[in-house]
Amino acid sequence: MDLQIINECSKLPPLAIWHIKKSLQWIPPLDLVGIDHIRLVDEVTEINTGSPKKDKELHDEMSKPAGFYCKGENSPAFIELIIKNLYYPIPFFANFSPLPTLRIAKILAHEVGHHLIRTRGYVFLHDEKYPAYEKKPEFEEEMADRYALEIVRKMKKKLTYKIGTYLMDSLSDYHYGVAMAAWNDKDYKSSAAHWEKSLILNSERQESLEWYWHSRKKIEDSKKSLD
Repeated sequence: MDLQIINECSKLPPLAIWHIKKSLQWIPPLDLVGIDHIRLVDEVTEINTGSPKKDKELHDEMSKPAGFYCKGENSPAFIELIIKNLYYPIPFFANFSPLPTLRIAKILAHEVGHHLIRTRGYVFLHDEKYPAYEKKPEFEEEMADRYALEIVRKMKKKLTYKIGTYLMDSLSDYHYGVAMAAWNDKDYKSSAAHWEKSLILNSERQESLEWYWHSRKKIEDSKKSLD
């Protein structure tokens, strides 16, 4: 299924459209039915008020949501990708590798998971039950994550994406090391940024999340001492 891609970015990273189209090939066409288009924007926009994630912080453990599923009462469903955040942990040279396809596929699949819940009422099994998103968003977010992880798991069986995974993990290790050096130098803003990138690139690296919040606390404490 060929979804229309509407680019509203000031400048796209190299091969971005190609990576998006490659990632879509891994999502079952029937799961995309009802999604009108994919919209590419530089930053989070007001249109996201039509998304199930009214609080953008809920979309990500950190602070940079990369995608939204948008569905208004009288408008077709679409997925919005926030390119600046999506490519935040990706260095320029990696644009010419499988890494962006893996990251984009994970983000797109997560939003497709929301689409499935909102349209057919379930992701995997007919008997799935979901409370109102506004009250308990974690249930829907968890199932959307599971759907995304299943898509990525299938991708990683292919040698191309095994290489992409190796690159992601290696870059995650690199950012972790830079973050620790910045922490030791008491540069907490830099350490937080690098630990954030480390976790985005390898979501299983929970120590990056823990250290990220340690850095954030140091930053907040520093601000309070200046007040």
